[in-house]
Amino acid sequence: MAPRMDPSEALARLLEGNRRYLEGRLRPVLHDRPEHRPFAAVLGCCDARVPPELLFDAQPGDLLVLRTPAHIADPMVVGALEHAVQAEGVPLIAVLGHTGCRLLSAAVDLHLKGLTEAQGPNVHSVLRQLLPSVLQAFGQHAIDARKVPRLHLEATLRALRRSFALSRPLQSGRLQIVPLMAEVATGRVEPAWESLGALAA
Repeated sequence: MAPRMDPSEALARLLEGNRRYLEGRLRPVLHDRPEHRPFAAVLGCCDARVPPELLFDAQPGDLLVLRTPAHIADPMVVGALEHAVQAEGVPLIAVLGHTGCRLLSAAVDLHLKGLTEAQGPNVHSVLRQLLPSVLQAFGQHAIDARKVPRLHLEATLRALRRSFALSRPLQSGRLQIVPLMAEVATGRVEPAWESLGALAA
């Protein structure tokens, strides 16, 4: 088994995979790798337009992928990521946001217009988890829905960094949690360091 990567190598590998995807240089799929372990975990949105395995030209076994509505990090998701770090030795957790998120747009509509009958209680429960990011973007007086995706990306990063189980590998440098943003129109993925804010320290 190959030695584990450090976080910077894992991030570079993700972004190189995205370059191959953008250039149409996808690799043949290799299935027979029973001992292979993931080099990164990706928490992304369930939106069908942003599949991480494709965007990063990943082979089976390369990535541990979790997809939730607008990459919400609830306790079950955080627990799965903690296990990936503890049991699999994953050195990188990438939180993958994207442009044009329809769930975040629906959360903005919920803030502005209230609940519609068509949404129902289950959809409403999802949207309510997104409202803090919407309210932060709108602020006291200003209305700027364009800020919502990056503010919500930052909120997910903060939720992960509150994990006690992830704090030690983060402090030792064995783990890094990074924000990435995918452009739906092109598939390009870039680091969203401005979303990290004070978390970069």
